Amino acid sequence: MDHVNRLPPMIEASISHFPALGLSFSVVEAESGAVEPWLQKSWEALVVHSDSPEAVFQTPAYFEFISAVPNIKNTQKLVLLRETDSHRIVGVVPLRAGRRTLSLALGGKAVARLRLKTTALLGSIPLAPHDPAVLEMLFDFIFEAFPQTSSIAMQAIPAESDFYRTLTGSSYLRKRYGFYIKDGWRTCQTTPLPGHYAEYLARFKAKKRYNLQRQIKLLERCTGPLRLTRIDGLEHIPLLLASIRQIALPHAEVQMMNEAQYKALVQRKIALCYVLHGGDRSCAVVIGIRSHTTYHVHNILYDQSLATDSPGTSILHLAIEDLIEHQHITLVDYGYGDPQYSQQSSNIEKLRSQVFVYQRTWANRLLLATYSGFGLLVDWGKRFRSHPLRKPRPA
Repeated sequence: MDHVNRLPPMIEASISHFPALGLSFSVVEAESGAVEPWLQKSWEALVVHSDSPEAVFQTPAYFEFISAVPNIKNTQKLVLLRETDSHRIVGVVPLRAGRRTLSLALGGKAVARLRLKTTALLGSIPLAPHDPAVLEMLFDFIFEAFPQTSSIAMQAIPAESDFYRTLTGSSYLRKRYGFYIKDGWRTCQTTPLPGHYAEYLARFKAKKRYNLQRQIKLLERCTGPLRLTRIDGLEHIPLLLASIRQIALPHAEVQMMNEAQYKALVQRKIALCYVLHGGDRSCAVVIGIRSHTTYHVHNILYDQSLATDSPGTSILHLAIEDLIEHQHITLVDYGYGDPQYSQQSSNIEKLRSQVFVYQRTWANRLLLATYSGFGLLVDWGKRFRSHPLRKPRPA
């Protein structure tokens, strides 16, 4: 192994050779979260060609971010794939080992939590050759390198991806491991963006364009002149935090990142948020992150007292103009669910799911069967209660 590529704080271990593939697999631990230049260059070159919808989570910058923040519940490691002879890096797979919680929820409240020892494959689709033999050895290697792991989780696998077809088409993997699609295939909303804002507006009918401008004017009439601030520098963090405190509901605020986390993301050019002011008051906030030309919307918060004036729709509309004209973003991704503020007429729906590859132990089978069975029972109860022939109870 080339000693130039083994510099502190990167510690390399668990090296396995696969002569038939011409590759060697190894685990790399980052003690301080720092990524060495020799690795970062190769890693970034691979990310450019990533076909993951969440490529931001498999970048060196994001790996540094989560590794630099101590977390007793999770540990971060890398799996490197190298050509045996040249030692050239052909794959970098960032991982996060810990426990994944599957909540049994009833009426929006968790009645029980099932915990699965999991190694999450960040970005879901590995930055590695999609050759079936390579993927088979990769999954074997991860389970062997992390013996405490009972499953490998991939947060957002597209249903129509080549990776998913290769993964599930492997008779070797299907014989050796189980596959579990959590909660079925779910809809994700995305908005492709053209090169110019005028082209984006041209997608809408005249009435829709008029209504968007009318909403902005009505909000401005209520609050005063509107001002959109892009949050992408350290000097903007106090404004972002103050705005969140002003408008976020208590249960939402406690789930937000803290000041140190926002600063760390901004320093690594990952965080990209927006604040909309009307006069002297904060009206709405968009919280998101960017990866190359994709913008991931995590949350849209707004002042509840202004709900009738559509501050959420207004800030998203104004933010999209900035994303097109100044950030060169070509896709807005809202993730799972049906966002209230997406521009439905310009959206494209994608089917994705969280997929587990698990070891066929009785414990895993019982846990996943319990989660599935509870979900079916809840769905059956909902259908029964809404059945038109069900007679109401007498008063």
